[in-house]
Amino acid sequence: MVMPMLRTLLLVLAASCVSGPGERRSSPVGPALPLRAQHLASPDLGLPPFDTGEIRDTCTMHAPWGPGSWGVSGEIFTGGQGHGIALQRFRTEAGSLVLSGVETRGEFGFVRAVQGDVWGGGHCGPVGWSRFAPVPAEGAVVGVDARVDEARIVTRGKGWVLLAVNVWLTDRSMPEPGGDVLGRRPLVLDLSLHHECDRPGCGLRTFESEAAYHHQAVVAELAPGVRRALQIPVFPHVAEAARRFRFPGGLAGALRIYQVDLVVELSHASGQASLFRLSLESPAHPGEGSR
Repeated sequence: MVMPMLRTLLLVLAASCVSGPGERRSSPVGPALPLRAQHLASPDLGLPPFDTGEIRDTCTMHAPWGPGSWGVSGEIFTGGQGHGIALQRFRTEAGSLVLSGVETRGEFGFVRAVQGDVWGGGHCGPVGWSRFAPVPAEGAVVGVDARVDEARIVTRGKGWVLLAVNVWLTDRSMPEPGGDVLGRRPLVLDLSLHHECDRPGCGLRTFESEAAYHHQAVVAELAPGVRRALQIPVFPHVAEAARRFRFPGGLAGALRIYQVDLVVELSHASGQASLFRLSLESPAHPGEGSR
């Protein structure tokens, strides 16, 4: 008598888990988590060893791990005296990518780790690193795990150091023509992780330049020497930038991400950061998953 009852119970349990041939019902413990697509290659920075050594007074664009991985670059991006930054160095160390730079001319320069391509090239050569398909801003989340190793102003009263995640977005309906891959003036989100400056009027702001629409916002304040990880939803910053720039209605929802980088931006300053993870995720479509 016990065996038939046990057999019946097993059949009932099996039927409760299957609603048709090959089709399983949702788990009784809760709804399935939404699928997320990862758009950056090697987001955990598991990279083969690399060290440029110190590079002086040069504009560089390196793709040391090939076209399917990270790039690094350093340059001056303001002024008319060339794009070579005073000093830059890129190296892997203990599961991280270390970015070091010094700017001494009083222009603005950077060292960065980068994927994607919003410009169709750079000041000192073609893009050789990973270029992902454009990602809708709505629903996108940037994950970053980083540490500020150094932030030092070298000329008092003139210095600027900014560690930030840069997210570059554009669309053919952007208000102004420009030099991006779509022939428009793109939007860049400067999402600050650490900022120091002592020059007049040097706070973070929202402004338009000849090259881009710039929206700067604080998302964290990393203490030097302290590693921190965080998740940054992109669209709230896009919506705020669209409001401030008075973009046409609906443009914020049309914008797509073309490039993501971790940048150490410098003027009369020295800076170094260690990057342990940088990711870009968005809701996955059927058949889409992590890279």
